[in-house]
Amino acid sequence: MNLPQPRDPPVSPLAAKAHQSAPPSKAVVAPRGGVWHVEVCLKPTSSLSVTSGVQMSRAFLAQMADTLDSLRPLPAPGHSCRLQADFPEGSDIQRHVAFMDIVQDTVGPQGVNGLDPVGVCPVWATLNWATDPRIRVHVFKLDVHGSQTEDIDEEGTVHAALSWILPSSDIDGQWESLVFDSNIKSALLDYVQMAMLLSERGVDPNRVSWNRVVFLHGPPGTGKTSLCQALAHKLAIRLNDQYQYGQLFEVNSHSLFSKWFSESGNLVQRMFETIRSIADDPTVLVCVMIDEVESLAATRKAGGNEPTDALRVVNALLTQIDQIKRLPNVLILTTSNVSGAIDLAFVDRADFKKYIGPPSTRALYQILLSSVEELMRVRILQSHPLLSLNALENTNLSLPSDSNCLSYALFKAAQKANGLSGRILKKLPLLALIKMTPTSDGASLSEFIECLTQVVDEEISDRNALRSGNGPPGTLNNPDKTTY
Repeated sequence: MNLPQPRDPPVSPLAAKAHQSAPPSKAVVAPRGGVWHVEVCLKPTSSLSVTSGVQMSRAFLAQMADTLDSLRPLPAPGHSCRLQADFPEGSDIQRHVAFMDIVQDTVGPQGVNGLDPVGVCPVWATLNWATDPRIRVHVFKLDVHGSQTEDIDEEGTVHAALSWILPSSDIDGQWESLVFDSNIKSALLDYVQMAMLLSERGVDPNRVSWNRVVFLHGPPGTGKTSLCQALAHKLAIRLNDQYQYGQLFEVNSHSLFSKWFSESGNLVQRMFETIRSIADDPTVLVCVMIDEVESLAATRKAGGNEPTDALRVVNALLTQIDQIKRLPNVLILTTSNVSGAIDLAFVDRADFKKYIGPPSTRALYQILLSSVEELMRVRILQSHPLLSLNALENTNLSLPSDSNCLSYALFKAAQKANGLSGRILKKLPLLALIKMTPTSDGASLSEFIECLTQVVDEEISDRNALRSGNGPPGTLNNPDKTTY
């Protein structure tokens, strides 16, 4: 069975094939702990059905469990590992599958997304990959067509949103790269599953209310926007037994303000009408992302008898949220850097509200470790074993040894980076590499960490100068000292 074509934009035929023969099923809430997800991405050339893909993947893992035990450990709770080069040469799994991600659900309150949890991880051979119902296999294809612009006026001048068919190659890997100090990733997945269950069971919304609205707030660069995009992508994979595909709308808030008085509220209404036309198809999971939602939901402080245009926008947004919640396949994801400026009526409509602050030293170390491991994978840096966060903390950090000295140096760089956002931190490896001498066989890891520490110091110094307005001569912060 081919996917029904969404009204706008068209679904990728590659995405459609991945969902052939997938029957819709009821919403299921996963038990906490002990659940494994096997996310199987088929190659664009594969014509394999979902059912056949599930069977093939389970058989491969059951047959290869002993071999995989000798190659790599199973991921700890909240982590994942990707099988890609592990498929036997010439096998059916190699012919059809691009990669396979193995993910263990976070277990208990101590499990932390992206950080090392407490507990012992089983080995591959101890799990019954063939039949264990706790092992859930999700087969999909990545859409490769990228984003499309959604216009809501006949002239095509109001670009109200970008949209993606999900799962999308543009967003693949984003979920796994995000590191937070709290278990927000698993909490978001649990929230969506429970909201779906309430809708599926027909719970009376007059007695138990839910709007399927998420509100993430905090300083810039902490991963709020990336988390919303990644959540939509992950849901399209995890819920592919309930929805044939997903569609993400990333709303351009600023484009919805018109130079014509009272027109902005109408633009908001038209945008949601476009979204509703897609969501009318119950086989499509629709995720609406409104970044910098304060642009549309600013605190209402209108004076006089005539409401301002901004006030009309807030009223229109609240009305559309109230109307679209009747559709169980719509999830609204919002972010803000200035939550104090947002109308409380909007905040009250959000079921899930979470502050996301700057990463701690533990999270900073994990982000830097991930960057270093990626550079070693592509041989820009020489390969060298580094300790995970949990293993490093189990050593005596005050007395680093030869075996952990580089991990300790990386941890010291993370300590120095305290206060920097994850967005800034991920740019620093590039600046560190610029300071190094290129080599054909990969740069020295110890030299890289030394340069990385230097660029951390420079970044903090530059940020302090920006805040104080005492930049070097010739800068925007010190224009009076410009020299010629």
